Amino acid sequence: MSSNEKPGADVRGFSEAPSPFLRKPSAFDADNEDRITEIDHSAELRGRQPRDAEPKRSHNLTAFTAEHAAEKTGPVIIPFGLPGSGKTTFLATLFKLLTEARSLKSEVIIPERESVSNYAGQAMLNEWSDLLTVGRLFDATPAGEHHIRDVEMQVTPLVGQRRPLRFSIVEVSGEDLRKVVVQADSEPSLPQSVEALFTNRSVRPLLILMVHPERSGNDKMFDNLMLFLRQHVDPGRLKEMPMLVLIPNPRRAMAELHMRRPDLQMHKVLTPELCPEYLREFAPRTYAIFSNWTKSRRGIMPYHVGTIGRSERDGRERIMVYEDEHAKQVFKWIYTQFTGRKLGQSWYSSFLKLLDD
Repeated sequence: MSSNEKPGADVRGFSEAPSPFLRKPSAFDADNEDRITEIDHSAELRGRQPRDAEPKRSHNLTAFTAEHAAEKTGPVIIPFGLPGSGKTTFLATLFKLLTEARSLKSEVIIPERESVSNYAGQAMLNEWSDLLTVGRLFDATPAGEHHIRDVEMQVTPLVGQRRPLRFSIVEVSGEDLRKVVVQADSEPSLPQSVEALFTNRSVRPLLILMVHPERSGNDKMFDNLMLFLRQHVDPGRLKEMPMLVLIPNPRRAMAELHMRRPDLQMHKVLTPELCPEYLREFAPRTYAIFSNWTKSRRGIMPYHVGTIGRSERDGRERIMVYEDEHAKQVFKWIYTQFTGRKLGQSWYSSFLKLLDD
């Protein structure tokens, strides 16, 4: 994180368009009969969804390959985490924010590949939108390099700092990513397209490490990931890569921290300032990675996306109320890392707000 940025600082300059998430919880079902019977405060994976919960992927659209990665330029966000750690949830809710905020102009870039327009990224966004609109949770991303997708977008703030940011994200299955863990009978590896992003000097990778409290093996995966990167990436380049640690399901994480650290009982919410304490206790090797990373290039924060409830009618868990505060914090951090500038209101808007107050 930038040395001038305080984790969790207020994000200004965002306003959202009306969203189906802001309706009453019962509005998610056509017959209006759903009620919230069990409440949690993090819309992360609770296991696999029913088979009909996720639209089928468009297999006839081109996957993101090593050849495409070698041609890529500019900022690329690469989430890492175990299966079920919330990588897709993070990406989907981040793109929901970027496409719905009135104070941002967002445009999906359709690449030309194999001499034709490739809409695989847009198809993926459509699938995410379909699930988020009805509040359903995400199934695991299918494994295999032919399922890897990328989306490129240009985002231009309409208030305050107006410098556009053009960046890409890559979605990869956790099953494929954990092959980076060294085994007795195999060497560590990443999908060829992901490895090509790190070796392509025209790409500016940004690492997202998803440390989910309900997934064991976080430390082993990220420790092995860093071993792999140190062997395949120039040390000077690796030192300058931004890295953001996210802790999904912060309510569960805070409960675990209370059990381990009674001296923190007075803190009811997992704040960015407490996140390093969670790493220290439950992911010490990841804490060491974070602590030794370039200070201006590291960040850590919780990632909460909303309130979920269970349908009385079909027993499915759904996002009942979507909350985007942490998505705003993440995009603010990403924007600063890639542009070197802060996202926020102009001095004139701030002055008018003071007058209104």
